[in-house]
Amino acid sequence: KQGAGQHSNALKDKYKILSQKACEKGMESLRLSNSTLEAVVNAVIVLENSPLTNAGYGSNLTYDGNVECDASVMDGSNLQYGAVGAITGVKNPIEVAKYLCHFQTVNIGHGRVPPNFLVGTGAFTWAKEMGIPCIPPENLISVKAQKIYKHYKRKVKTDVDDINQQLKKRMDTVGAVCVDQFGNIASACSSGGIILKYPGRVGQAAIWGCGTWASKGTISVGSSTSGCGEHLVRTTLARTIAESIIETKCPTTSLYGAMQSNFISKIFLN
Repeated sequence: KQGAGQHSNALKDKYKILSQKACEKGMESLRLSNSTLEAVVNAVIVLENSPLTNAGYGSNLTYDGNVECDASVMDGSNLQYGAVGAITGVKNPIEVAKYLCHFQTVNIGHGRVPPNFLVGTGAFTWAKEMGIPCIPPENLISVKAQKIYKHYKRKVKTDVDDINQQLKKRMDTVGAVCVDQFGNIASACSSGGIILKYPGRVGQAAIWGCGTWASKGTISVGSSTSGCGEHLVRTTLARTIAESIIETKCPTTSLYGAMQSNFISKIFLN
């Protein structure tokens, strides 16, 4: 037990150091660019590059043993949004989401509407066209993710009844929220999805109002969520909890109420 406790504390220390590095990168980016969107994206890139997290490199593997990532960003200053789902071959999916967000103001001609959400091979092709660095999909698989995949793949074959609870142990989606002195706010979310997900599955990290939310008004508010995507999508949780604290005397009470009535007790989760 003592050895297990020491291992747990060591892992917590690693996560703490990683989160500090992400925050430092985000603050540095904010100083250089004066952009909250750039800040959250660069902070998340640090997290995506680490094998400790379930995002980018080191993401959970699909049932077929591949990496498919979801990511999204939202710029509260103009309410623009960009997202990718089930994308592979890109080390930093959050960067593709950022490009899609910026692309909303581009006139692509002939009355065509610029995309804000791309999935699968379409997202990968678009990323290459934008000059975003792409890598062989197998290079996204970490040693840790491979071990977890093999462990649970064996369990699925031998003990189906017990597998669902165990799969919930690793859903460490990453995210970031940044607000500057002028109230400009942005949020980001990136995830490799749940363990042994079906190929092509898209979780909350890519879906509008579910993984991220950011808006600037009388007050600025942003959110980034983590957990079982199927539940968060059904309740549009990122937007729901963000809007629950606007124009309220007690944000804590409002947030608690929103979580209870619009998530935990929501009829869609019965």
